Amino acid sequence: MNWDGEYLTVADEDANIIYRFTITGAHAKLEGSTPLTGEYAGISQLWFAKGKVVGGEWRSSGWVSYWNYPAGGNPTRTIAGFKSVSGLAISPAIKR
Repeated sequence: MNWDGEYLTVADEDANIIYRFTITGAHAKLEGSTPLTGEYAGISQLWFAKGKVVGGEWRSSGWVSYWNYPAGGNPTRTIAGFKSVSGLAISPAIKR
């Protein structure tokens, strides 16, 4: 789960979908979903930054991909070759 700035999001790594919910009191209402496609779509970690969702997968191959958010679809970029991705953090680039 994560906050995208407007909705509480829940990633379903088996269905490759991010669900968006509003919360009122003890009730959640599904407001929409973002389907993720492509070879690297089964995210188990996610982070939102500037119209993108960044997701990583730790179970089998260790990769990180970027998708347009909330559009979803195929990743716009993938970085593969990690042994495992067990967490993500986004920080601004440092120009030297």
